[in-house]
Amino acid sequence: MNDTSDIHISVGSSVEYEDFVAEITFGKYFGLIISQEKGAGIYELTAHSLTEDGVVDYHFGKNPSEGKISLKVFLDAVHEATSRLDALQKSEK
Repeated sequence: MNDTSDIHISVGSSVEYEDFVAEITFGKYFGLIISQEKGAGIYELTAHSLTEDGVVDYHFGKNPSEGKISLKVFLDAVHEATSRLDALQKSEK
């Protein structure tokens, strides 16, 4: 799943969080929430499986190839999301 067209990044506010958050979805496989609950620029990451069997596969040691992503693509997406959060934060000041 190294096709970056399957990666979607959205940044904004959410009623569940006090500060801006970023949501990244990696195809239909997993998603990340990047929050700043401890302060602007202090990022915390929460990962979620977007497949019903994702947790079961994880606990049984399965590693399906269709859900894999290169570390570079993953880190690039996280970097893009945090850059957008920083820009949004600055525009609100």
